[in-house]
Amino acid sequence: MAPAEDERRTRVTLVHRHLDRHGSGWESLRTALDGEGGWPLYFARFESLARGIVGAP
Repeated sequence: MAPAEDERRTRVTLVHRHLDRHGSGWESLRTALDGEGGWPLYFARFESLARGIVGAP
């Protein structure tokens, strides 16, 4: 486990691999995860939950 960035921040590293195991059409999954409605949105929601912000995207 990596140490915290400082006393108020922790670094999270996400590695999403083997998307090809999703079968035919996996390339479209990769494209979707890279888009605005993919990982950027999921991370924004996670951040909001971690900060206790209600009603976030």
